[in-house]
Amino acid sequence: MRQTQRFSLRNRRPPVQSLFLNQEAPTADAPHHPLPVLPQFADLREVQEWFAFAGQLFADFRTTASVAPSSPQLARQMVMPAREIGAEVVLEFGPGTGPMTREILQSLPATGNLICFEVNPHFVGYLNARFRDERMQVLEVAAERAPDILQQMGQMHADAVISSLPLSFFPSDLRHAILSGAARCLRPGGVFTQFQYASGLDCSGRIPKPYDLRPKLERYFHRVHRRLVWRNFPPAWVYHCTLEPLGSPASRFMSKAQ
Repeated sequence: MRQTQRFSLRNRRPPVQSLFLNQEAPTADAPHHPLPVLPQFADLREVQEWFAFAGQLFADFRTTASVAPSSPQLARQMVMPAREIGAEVVLEFGPGTGPMTREILQSLPATGNLICFEVNPHFVGYLNARFRDERMQVLEVAAERAPDILQQMGQMHADAVISSLPLSFFPSDLRHAILSGAARCLRPGGVFTQFQYASGLDCSGRIPKPYDLRPKLERYFHRVHRRLVWRNFPPAWVYHCTLEPLGSPASRFMSKAQ
């Protein structure tokens, strides 16, 4: 009589692996199991990002300041100005698990450079393990140091700065350092993007209060345009900013966006 192959879930390799390990795809010679092998986290990009993000959310909410990674729709809106002007040198502030990073790399030319500023060492390790791209550098450095770091790298200016930092959680002096530093990093015609959740609350003090980011951005940039992205949790405003007055390529993009 033909024997039936026994299969025990207890002996199977658990589907939840370390988020920082790259699992190799099974080869053609791999043994066949009567039940399909569950997909690993490396095959579930958004689930992997969520778990990596959730771990740091509970560990340090002040630096994440969100309940979930940014949606693909929000990431596309954030990167759109840099893509439109053909940015080759891009700075990213607070990449987290990399939803914006992925969009930036997809539009960055082969000779481009992406410099990420991330203070959370767990996210630094995650990004380095996830994105193996020679165009990208992940620095465990605060965003307000960007002008000095850019100079040390021999870069005169950046074409775009893309920030996911929770500015509404930061004290006013830190906000000033980050925004003024971003403006100093940009070349003429460069673009800066920042998002803020639609709730619009300033959580830097003990009691949250209404917070409008636009007047703050207008202190550092010539033109500021915002667009609401509903397909994000929670919904968020995306601010597109430029240093350049009317007539520049960046300002033409801003006019088209409006």
